[in-house]
Amino acid sequence: YQSGYVTGKLLVDEGKMVHGPFEELDHGFDFYAPQVLSYGKRHILFGWMGMPEREAEYPTQREGWLYALTMPRELIWKQGQLYSEPVRELRKLRREGSREQQTLYESAELVVELTQQAELLMDIDAGKAQHLVIELLWGNEKTRFLYDRQEQVMQLDRSDMELGGHGIRKFRLSMEKRLSLQLYMDRTAVESFWQQGAYAASFMVFPVKGDCVKVRVFSDAAMERIEAVSWSLRELVWEK
Repeated sequence: YQSGYVTGKLLVDEGKMVHGPFEELDHGFDFYAPQVLSYGKRHILFGWMGMPEREAEYPTQREGWLYALTMPRELIWKQGQLYSEPVRELRKLRREGSREQQTLYESAELVVELTQQAELLMDIDAGKAQHLVIELLWGNEKTRFLYDRQEQVMQLDRSDMELGGHGIRKFRLSMEKRLSLQLYMDRTAVESFWQQGAYAASFMVFPVKGDCVKVRVFSDAAMERIEAVSWSLRELVWEK
């Protein structure tokens, strides 16, 4: 159920479109049926979090509900590519006084603890490291992002979760010296944005012990610099 876009030129007189390759909008496990709305000059996307015909992977059906919507994302065209980033209004969900920051130099590991509903900004100056791992840990359960710098490939692996869907997805991610991540978590929903929104990956997790999550970053060599800023978030309430 890939969702994506192509770019090109519409030749009206010839009734055809000359276009480039298909590009995925989101590289996660649970992104489907995106819809785009116009708001002034802004283009806002909502995606469906959940995959048709795979209801058995979602344990919440026992509680009487399935699936969710992504957070609203603003689409921006730049450098010949479609970027998506969480709309700026979501910053209002950050709880006052919850900002926490860590900065490490010449380190091979960083651990950040987040609440159930949280936002994390992270910049990693890789230095000599060639293999980077970002783990989301719920006790003994984990989901991992594994980045191969030489191959320029990101791997998303949730094989070590007890409930819900498992498996591995891979996507190309271009990086020279810095890997940037913006991560949103809301109990079961995880939305990640890489390289300032050039890449996105959304998926559902169902940790047995979901009170908090630890984010662990480590590599095969000392990273030059790691900076992480996190916030606890209020619940999003729609106002009529």
